[in-house]
Amino acid sequence: MGFSYYRTVRLSDTDAAGVIFFPRLLSICHEAYEEALLSVRIDLKTFFRDSTSAIPIVQANISFFRPIFAGDRLLVNLEPKLLKDSEFEIVYSILLARANRECAAKAITRHVCIDPNSRTRIKLPTAIANWIEI
Repeated sequence: MGFSYYRTVRLSDTDAAGVIFFPRLLSICHEAYEEALLSVRIDLKTFFRDSTSAIPIVQANISFFRPIFAGDRLLVNLEPKLLKDSEFEIVYSILLARANRECAAKAITRHVCIDPNSRTRIKLPTAIANWIEI
């Protein structure tokens, strides 16, 4: 399922030169992920408090193709992809939300579902598996 999220880059997202600080772009990607879950009616409060599973990010990567400045309006397109019954990744395309939709960056986050007590892999919760398959 694809999902799109718009976000304006704030001054607090940038370094002293006014260019986005790379961990802030990861944070914006995570905002898009949360909004995508909300769009399919996954209650984030319940989801993140679930004591039977946890879904940490185990890998993250961003490639920048051009600078992103304070005031830029971004369009973040995300595509989740099932890798295993316990693992998925999300590919984010970060575009400048102008007429030409220039690609400014791409990011990938990889998520693994674990039992929070034993720290062993378990199957993804049904709601997440359904979200990925939509």
